[in-house]
Amino acid sequence: MVSFMKILRPIGYSLFALLIVASACTDQQNRNENNGRSRSGAPVTGKVGQILVVCNQGIWDSDAKKYLDTNLTQFIMPYFPDVTTFELIHKTPERFDQGYKRYRNLLLIDIDPEFKGDKASIQKELDLYAYDQLAVRVTGKDYNQILHACRYGMDEVHEEFDRIAWERIIHRYEDQKDAATKDVIANIHDKFEMTLELPAGAVITRNMDSFMMVQFPNASRPIEYAGTGGMQEPGNIIYGVMIYSTPYVDSTNLNLGCLLDQRDTILKRYVPSEVEGMYMGTQYNKLVYPEGTTVSNVDGSIRGTEIRGMFMFTGRPHYSTGGCFWSYSFMHPQRKRIITISGWVDAPPTTSWTHFLREVQAVWKSAKIN
Repeated sequence: MVSFMKILRPIGYSLFALLIVASACTDQQNRNENNGRSRSGAPVTGKVGQILVVCNQGIWDSDAKKYLDTNLTQFIMPYFPDVTTFELIHKTPERFDQGYKRYRNLLLIDIDPEFKGDKASIQKELDLYAYDQLAVRVTGKDYNQILHACRYGMDEVHEEFDRIAWERIIHRYEDQKDAATKDVIANIHDKFEMTLELPAGAVITRNMDSFMMVQFPNASRPIEYAGTGGMQEPGNIIYGVMIYSTPYVDSTNLNLGCLLDQRDTILKRYVPSEVEGMYMGTQYNKLVYPEGTTVSNVDGSIRGTEIRGMFMFTGRPHYSTGGCFWSYSFMHPQRKRIITISGWVDAPPTTSWTHFLREVQAVWKSAKIN
C-alpha cells in the first residue's frame, strides 16, 4: 500500500491531517476526480450511521466514552422522533479483524508511550481498508491526553464523518445510474437547467408547470414491537424529492420565512392527499419548527438555504399522517429564479429515518448548474 499525505489545516485542538490510501497497482482509469482516489477495491461494511470505535476496554468503560457519545451522536434537528447522526459501537484491538476492518466509519484510539506531542494527535485516513471508508486516529501518550481529545477534539471529527455520510451516497448514485435514471436526470436538466444525482429506480410521478415530483424506490425496514417476543412486520418507507421554481426579487426571498411561505403555496397547489380536500403542509409546532441554515452544495459552486422540518397532510380538521423534509433553495444565476429541491420521508416512527434523510440530503448536495 502507498500512502499520500495531504495536510489540510491546523485546527484549534491539534493537527488534523488527511491520509489518502490507494493501491499502488490501481489502473489510472479507475481513479476518480477526488484527489486521485481509486473507485475500485473492497466495499465498506457495517450499518449506515454507525461509528466503530476501536480502543482498549479501559478507555471504553471510562469517561472518554461519555464524551464520545456527547460529541459524535448528535441530533439532526428538529425532527421527532429524534434522528441521530451516528451511533457508537465498540471493539477492542484484539477483536478488530476481518470484516470489522472494512466498517465504513472507524475511530481508532490508541495510547502510545512513545508519542511526543503535548496533546493527542487526531488524523483522518480515507480508503484505509475499503473504498469510501473514513478512519480517524486519535493517538496520545497517556489516558489523560486521550480523555482531553475525546472531550475537546471531536467537533471536526463529527463534521468529517457527517460529510462522508452523504458523499458515499452520491458516489453510489454515480456508479449505479441506469438508463431510466439518466432519463429522469435529463428531464430535470431540461426543466430546471441543473443536474442532480439520483438513485436507480427513481421515477417522475408529477410534472407540471414549474414543479416536478420524483419518487425513489419504496424501501422497507422491520418494525420491532416491545413485548411481542421479537415479532416484526415490514414498515414501508415512501420518500423522494420535489423540485420547483419560484420568482426571485431580491436576497430576502431566500430567508426562512419567505421560503416557507413559498413552500406552503406550492404544496397546496401541487401535492394533494389521497383524502379529498387535504394536501401536504408544513408543521409549525414549536417543538419541530423548521430550521434554516446557509450552506453549499458538494463542490461549493452553489450557496443556498437548507431547511429541515416536519410535514403533515392538512386541510381538514382530523388526524393525518406526515413525516419529515429536508430542502435546499438557491437563486439560479441564469434563470434568475429560486430553485428548491425538497426531499421528504414518510416512514413509521418506529423506523430510523437517518439513512433516508441522508439520501435526500445527498440529492440536493449533488446539485450543479451547467
